[in-house]
Amino acid sequence: MTPALLLAAALAAPREAVPVRTFPYAVEGVIEADDNRDSSRNHYDAYRLRLSAGTRYRITVIPTGPPELMMMLELWEPGADMYLATHSSAGPEHPTPRLVFGPPATRDYVLHVLNLTAAHVRPPGRAYRLEIVPVPAAEVNALATPASTEPVAWRVWDSRFTAEDPVDAEGRRFHEYRLRLVAGQTRIAMAERHPGGDRGRETRESGVALTVRAADAPVDTAEALSFARGGLDTPAVAMLRTAQTGDYVLRVTGTPSARPEGYRVRIGE
Repeated sequence: MTPALLLAAALAAPREAVPVRTFPYAVEGVIEADDNRDSSRNHYDAYRLRLSAGTRYRITVIPTGPPELMMMLELWEPGADMYLATHSSAGPEHPTPRLVFGPPATRDYVLHVLNLTAAHVRPPGRAYRLEIVPVPAAEVNALATPASTEPVAWRVWDSRFTAEDPVDAEGRRFHEYRLRLVAGQTRIAMAERHPGGDRGRETRESGVALTVRAADAPVDTAEALSFARGGLDTPAVAMLRTAQTGDYVLRVTGTPSARPEGYRVRIGE
């Protein structure tokens, strides 16, 4: 292999995950332009965590860079095709992704801290603070008995992506729905693919994603009120809360696949 090819291979090789064995753990990080990328070309830092069964861990990433920074946490078993847990920020009003995870077995897990900010608004470095702490038993059980219950009425749409649908810049088909959001109200948006299909070729990118933006805002994740990505068997879920009453657009995005795909959208009232 020529020196140029050797250099290219070295640059393309993913960086090793940072080993973490002691908790609580905190670190200041920066996602750089030459960091690892996932299949959606999002840059990320990786941490290899030694987690113990019987202990729950709260994992938080706090953006310390520009306010438009959007981030996501993904927790993986090494070598798996689908993450175990994920959570993303929801714009400036909810900028901090957080997971509480109880590992089923004592072993190594890999944590990805991703930058979801659109490429054309990315600053030279994306700074953040990562905190991982064991959750005390009293805190884990604090919500065991709810103080009250509130019923949720769902509006449900069933639809299907076809080859005739429009595609985004990444070649993914999408549909859009118009919503009226009222200032101060909290609503839940959920999108999930219908079961079935050729599961032998499915990966974590086989789910659907949803983005909610103001009707007059540009089509850009960085400008979104909320963004969430689902997996093969997990829905994309977003909490919607805005300080301004107005019209919003919910975009449901599928995969680059050419075959028809069914999905369901739920909006909680």
